[in-house]
Order: sequence, then C-alpha cells, then structure tokens
Amino acid sequence: MWRIKYKAFTIIELLVVLVLIGIFSAIVYPNVSSWIIDREVKKEVYDVVNLINERKSEVMNGKYGMVQIRLRPGVEIYNMSQDDFFNTYKGINANNRFKTNKICDYQWRGREMSTLVRDRAAEMSLSVNSKESKVYVWPHTEAVMCITKEGIIKFVKKNLSEQDPNSGERIEYFIFCSKTNTTQRTCKRNIKKDYQYKITWNRIINQIKVYKYRKDHEWVLIDG
Repeated sequence: MWRIKYKAFTIIELLVVLVLIGIFSAIVYPNVSSWIIDREVKKEVYDVVNLINERKSEVMNGKYGMVQIRLRPGVEIYNMSQDDFFNTYKGINANNRFKTNKICDYQWRGREMSTLVRDRAAEMSLSVNSKESKVYVWPHTEAVMCITKEGIIKFVKKNLSEQDPNSGERIEYFIFCSKTNTTQRTCKRNIKKDYQYKITWNRIINQIKVYKYRKDHEWVLIDG
C-alpha cells in the first residue's frame, strides 16, 4: 500500500512568509487606517451639509420664513414661521433693529427673536452631536447662519470669513478636524493636519461649498 507523505514547511519558509506578511501589513494597514479616519470625519461633515441644504430647501419652499443654524461643538437648529418672519422683517408696522439692520440674533435677545423655535429632533440625527463624534470643530464658540429666501439677513456678530478664490466675495466658514490628530484647542484653520474639512457659505446666494485640506498645504474644493 502506498502511503502519502506530507512535507512540512521548513523554518526558513515560515520566516519568509512572516516577513512577507509584515511587509504587506506595513504598507497596507496605514493606508486603510487613514482611509477609515478620513471617511469618519467626512461623514460628519456631510451630515451637517445635508442638514443645511434640507433646511435651505424648506425655507425656499415656504415651510419656514427663516432657519437659524448654530455651528459649534455640536449643532443647534431654530425655526421661525412665515408669519413671524413677515411681522419681524417685512411688516409695515415692524419697527425694530432686526428689520432696520437686516440682522438676526440669539433666541433670547429681543422679543422678535423669541419666535425662533428650537428643533431638537433634527439635531439628534447628527453624528457631531453625539458622544461618539469623531471630530472637533472651529471656531470653538460658534458660527451662526440665518437662512432666508433673499439671503440678506446676517448674524449680529461677525462669523469667521475669508475671500472666495473664485468670486472674490467674502464668505463665512467652519472647520472640522479629526480627533485622532488634534484637540478641541488645537483644531484651527491653518494647522496643516490631515483629515481637515471646511464648510463655506455665501449667504447672499445661499451657496454651500465643502473643501478638504491636502498635504500640499492647500484647500481643495470637493463639493459645491
């Protein structure tokens, strides 16, 4: 009867396999890990972008007269009805600083702004508002958007702004950083770190753009 002989791996062959696995891991793992981190940050950025666009669509379609979005370490949303918006900004008998200066303010500052109603249900859907959030944001205080059909209402305090490289207009912006390589204190505009994203908005034309920071020290437009 013939017997089948099984040949075992030699120590040299096993060492070669282990070396190849090590080389493969050293090359592939950092790329996979980097892709996962970037994907997590990008998801939270687009959570916010999609919410802004949804709220803008609701304003354009007449569901609300104005929507105020407060971008901070977390996001807050406040809605103003069509009637309240008309009475504050367009009514003949309206005589207030918000109408005169075409500005909006916090909910608690001024009788007219008290008509803003917080929408906590929409806020809960955002990853950036959860304890599991993968991002830090800048500015550390907040930036406020007041979305209207005409785009003429600006927040009473100045948001961070820069010049749009294409139009030359002043646009406002908000930065997202990864928790893997920054802290809430170090997350800023020009820290030259991977996994940074920037949302910009032009309130006059209600346009949102998304930029990503590249290793060549340049913000690259990826959406908008």
